[in-house]
Formats: sequence, C-alpha cells, structure tokens
Amino acid sequence: MQPPLARGRLPAIPTAKVLLGLAVASWLAFLLIALTGRSLHEATSGDNSLLFQLVLFGVAFACYLTAIRVAVKLPPGRRLLALIVVPAIAFRLTLLFSDPIEEIDLYRYLWDGAVLDSGISPFRHSPRQILEASLNDELPVDLRQLVMLRESSPPLHAILRRIHFGDLPTIYPPVSQAVFAAVDRVTPTDASVGVRMRLMRAAFIGFDICTLLILLRLLQLTGLPLGWAIAHAWCPLVVKEIANSGHLDSLATLLTVMSMCLALRYDPRRVSTRRCAVLFGSVAAAGTLALAVGAKLYPIILIPVLFAIFSRQYGWRIAGGLVGMAVVLSLVVIWPMMPTGNLEPIKPDSIPLVVNNEPPLPPEDVSLTAKDPSQSLRAF
Repeated sequence: MQPPLARGRLPAIPTAKVLLGLAVASWLAFLLIALTGRSLHEATSGDNSLLFQLVLFGVAFACYLTAIRVAVKLPPGRRLLALIVVPAIAFRLTLLFSDPIEEIDLYRYLWDGAVLDSGISPFRHSPRQILEASLNDELPVDLRQLVMLRESSPPLHAILRRIHFGDLPTIYPPVSQAVFAAVDRVTPTDASVGVRMRLMRAAFIGFDICTLLILLRLLQLTGLPLGWAIAHAWCPLVVKEIANSGHLDSLATLLTVMSMCLALRYDPRRVSTRRCAVLFGSVAAAGTLALAVGAKLYPIILIPVLFAIFSRQYGWRIAGGLVGMAVVLSLVVIWPMMPTGNLEPIKPDSIPLVVNNEPPLPPEDVSLTAKDPSQSLRAF
C-alpha cells in the first residue's frame, strides 16, 4: 500500500512523459515555422515577419534546453532512443516541406551539381559568364555546353539567375560537388526549382540522421549518457540550417564524427581484435577526416585532435604517420581547387554587393576565359 500524498504536493510526472510533451511542443513550433516561413524567391511562402519566426524558434529552443536536462537523467534503452530519434526525424521532415527562409546557398549547390553531372568542372566558369554568354559567340567548348544547359532547362536558368556572388566560380570543395552531382543525377529533368531544392535538402537530412546514429555510438564508446545525443538531435539551429536552409555542413559533420568514432572504436587498448583490423580502422579514420576536409575545408582544424588520439594509442611516431597521411589525402581531395598559375587579381569593387536602393551600374564586359579555381577561396 502506497503512502498518501503529502498535503499540497502533486504526483511527479515521469520524465519520459515530460520528454514526449516537449517533443510535441517542439514539433508544433516547427510546423508553424514551416507554414509561415518566408522565402526570398518562392511566391507560395508565408507572409509573417521574421520576428514571428524568431518567437517560434525561441519556443523550440526553450523546449530543447529543457529536453537536454530531462534526457540525460533517463536510463539508456529503446524508449530513450525512440524519444530522441523519432522526434528528430519528425522535426526535419516537417521543415523539409517548407520554403527556405531567407536562404540562397541552395541555388549554387543545384547549379554546381548540374554542371558536374554534365562532365564539366564547376571551378572553371562563373554563373555570370554563363548568363552573359550567347550561343552566337565563339565560345570554348565547355562554356558553350553550359550555355546550352542554361537554355534547355528553364528551372536551371532560374536557378542560375538566383546565385549569389555570380562573378565568382564555386567555392565548394570536390566531395560536396560529388554529392551535388549525385542529387542532380536522380532528379527528373523536368523537375521544378522547388522539387530540386527539396531533393537536395533530403540528401542533407539523410546525412544528418546518420550523424545522429554515429553520435549515439560515440557516446557508448566514451561512456557518456545517451541522452546527450539530444543536444544534436533536437537543436533548432541544426534542424533549421539543414532541413530548411539546406546547408551542406551536414555532410562535413557526418564525415568528421565518423572519423572520430572510427579512431575511438578501433583503439588497440580497448578492443580485442586482430591487429590488421585495428590498423584498418585507424587508416579509415584518417581517410574519412580527409574526405571531411574535401566536403567543407574547416575540419582540417581537427588534425591536431586526431594526432592526440593516435598518440595515446600508438605513440607519436605512428600517430605522425597517420596524420601525415590524412594531410596528404586532404591535399589530393581538394586539388581541383588549387591555383592554376594564372591568378587573377581580386579587386574589392569587383564583387557586386547591394548597398542601397540605387539602380546597379551597367555591367562591364565579361571575360569568357576560364577562371582560376582558387579565385573564390581567395575572395572569401
């Protein structure tokens, strides 16, 4: 027989039910964001102000921070995994069907994918060169092919016109370009701009869900509470930037987390397996980090972290060899972005920016020669 409740004290609500309630409240906030989001270009976007959007994100963040405190107290098990993973997928799918809020990077991804899928390097010609060129001009073979691509597809023509910093060739590294091209390959040729954007964002959502699953494994390897996975799974900033904005950082994040997980999973002091398997895991960790650099450059700052992990496992000499391999592979992966030797000077006033409401100046003559692949990287 249970003792009677103390006067004025309410029965405690199980923390799992609290987490479920927070998930529902967060999903409702994301649903309203999806229904009212305002796009820069799409006519079907919502009419509410960004202030209203910020209020909704504030609600989602409040639920998120509370959920972290609740989740880390729950015991590991299938119920906790379901409460973390299922809402995370629901949040992302909800924003997948929304218009990107004040975002334009996706247009560059889509055009780059179409260019590479045509067998042409996206580092050679800028969007403005392709817009200004005419089939009546004497054009290089690859530029003529891109102009024909522009003319043959109205959605791609619209995408091309919406690209920001159109005077510069692409800045996105080759591993990301491979993903862009793969998405373009599976996209129907008559797909609208909106459908193309959703397919690209769906790929990034898939990478992000894989990152979450690897994080769960990483938490197991480090002995930390599995509830900490909710710090990534429910984060409104992550959900918005990947599922709504469609930023490719999910690919770099996936490869980076995978590299760290491989380095810890095949720790020779931790696992009882054959030496060749341990060595393979370490080489795979170094190679995966190189691919992460090839996705978005900044994972290169984690090279010292990888060196520290390998130093504890093998000593500094073997660690130096593995990290050296990672650096060499990184250089190989980003080689298409390297300067060709014909560096063009970059003038601050050569990149058009809208600074007021005055009409833009008439465009100057556009060179039809191929760009230096490193021009965008030097400019940014």
